Amino acid sequence: MKPTRVLFAAAEMAPLAKAGGLGDVIGGLPLELQKQVDRLVIALPFYEEIPRPALHSLERITTLTVKVGQQSYSVVVWKARYKTMSLLLFQQPDFLSQGKIYDGFSVLNPLTGLVSSKDAVGQALRYVFFSYAVYAFICQRPKDFNIIHAHDYHMAPLVALLHNDLNLSHLKTIYTIHNLGYAGSLLKPIWEQFTPSLYRLFDFTEALRPKGPRMSWLGIKSADYITTVSPQYAKEIITPEYGNDFELLLQQRQSDLYSVLNGIDTKFFDPTVDPAVQVNFSWRTIKQRERNKIFLQRQCGLPINNKIPVIGIVTRLDTPKGMNLITHSLTELSRLPVQYVICGNGIKRYTTVLRAVAKLRPEQWHFHNKFDTTFSQYVYAGSDIFLMPSRHEPCGLAQLIAMRYGAVPVVRATGGLKDTVHEGYNGFVFTKYSSAAMLTTLKRAIKVYQREPDIWQQLVLHGMKGDYSWKKSALAYAKLYRSLLK
Repeated sequence: MKPTRVLFAAAEMAPLAKAGGLGDVIGGLPLELQKQVDRLVIALPFYEEIPRPALHSLERITTLTVKVGQQSYSVVVWKARYKTMSLLLFQQPDFLSQGKIYDGFSVLNPLTGLVSSKDAVGQALRYVFFSYAVYAFICQRPKDFNIIHAHDYHMAPLVALLHNDLNLSHLKTIYTIHNLGYAGSLLKPIWEQFTPSLYRLFDFTEALRPKGPRMSWLGIKSADYITTVSPQYAKEIITPEYGNDFELLLQQRQSDLYSVLNGIDTKFFDPTVDPAVQVNFSWRTIKQRERNKIFLQRQCGLPINNKIPVIGIVTRLDTPKGMNLITHSLTELSRLPVQYVICGNGIKRYTTVLRAVAKLRPEQWHFHNKFDTTFSQYVYAGSDIFLMPSRHEPCGLAQLIAMRYGAVPVVRATGGLKDTVHEGYNGFVFTKYSSAAMLTTLKRAIKVYQREPDIWQQLVLHGMKGDYSWKKSALAYAKLYRSLLK
């Protein structure tokens, strides 16, 4: 069997540079996956926000050139180590390294010679450039890897560049869809600034999209294997409701479409040692958990009351996360004998409404309006019910963390939520995407909490004892790699 030498290419990695769930995956999966392969290296842009002291053995190894329009741009490539993982960091001030991860305003627009005037355009430009930079590095060292694993739309152009280079035909590619809702559109004049131009690869329908063809299309079309992050999501994305206008292309590639359920870093998300948890606990010392609920209530200025459940929500405040179900039913939700703690930021219309209800009913609602990893742990460890009424949820990590910390999830049956939360075993599930269905299920959960403590205890214990580690995911990916190399 050939040695398995894998290059991960991604836009973010926790905790060095994290904006969301993708960062958690790239920060957690390789720790297990590197045990199953001969070599694994992670390629990232060298963002300003990456803390240099966290990196070990930082060394400049080469300089590349990426041509955009009539201008050539030098890219410095560094190698480093973080924990046990090997990194390649690509540094270039005009396209890659300025601003935060998805700050498109800090990216040069080659058509104007100025930083991008539109955030979405700048974001797409950043990662098209990154794809060409990683491609140039692989061309310099074509024998270093035999599997290129590209993550989400950011790295889709890299897959197409490799697929269409006859000199790199020995390389196999996997393209993982983490969220099909983000696709990376760019107009033809920008695509044609890069050499070799990928615009010629788009079919007629994709090329004529009003905002331009999408980066994701290249990955889906070109990769040897396509994977996504839960079995249910793999079924959903070949349908018009969830396919984001990729469903026909995905149906054509269905024989090469696989699902690998995400996990979480169970050493980091561990209530027995987590420093953010006020009182550490395990399923064996579950009574200790009550003190975390009291701490959460005090932190939020809520009345101390163990007879009513605290409903926790940690999320991006956006419609795909089901926030419209919550904001459209605030009156009904406020009539329930519960307290609410919401942590997150996002769309203004949702933050405005949640601020208003928290101000109007501070004894029942608390709104922590920012992305705050420490406060999130307070919510996971102190809430009784964890609500995720998502319209779309490719996998979801929050429900896995919540269950590990003893909160019982109430979720809509979509994507990875359907695969991981099971009615009557470790949580409560509703199917129809409606406020009425959500309210009915919440009432059912509240009734069990208040009247059937033994059953509630079993739900908590089943959730806490579940295996949410990356080990199963790593074994599944290693099997796909071996299949590709045969």
